[in-house]
Amino acid sequence: MCLILSAMAWNDNKAELARFIAEACATPMVVPDEVMVHLLTTHGVSSDSPHVERLLALKVQHTVTQILKKQKKVETMTDA
Repeated sequence: MCLILSAMAWNDNKAELARFIAEACATPMVVPDEVMVHLLTTHGVSSDSPHVERLLALKVQHTVTQILKKQKKVETMTDA
């Protein structure tokens, strides 16, 4: 499932895919169940695999951090 979900995001960029999976597996985080259900449904993924949830959660965290950086509210992902 991890590879399917990541492939949807990065297609043939194997180096980026490998980096993303490694980062996702090393980053503990908690995302509310209703958010995960929404994300899994939105992306067409029907799995309760913790790897899928962590990849989606990391992608959400990264997206939020990028938005906050553009607004000059944070410097790093840790600050978010």
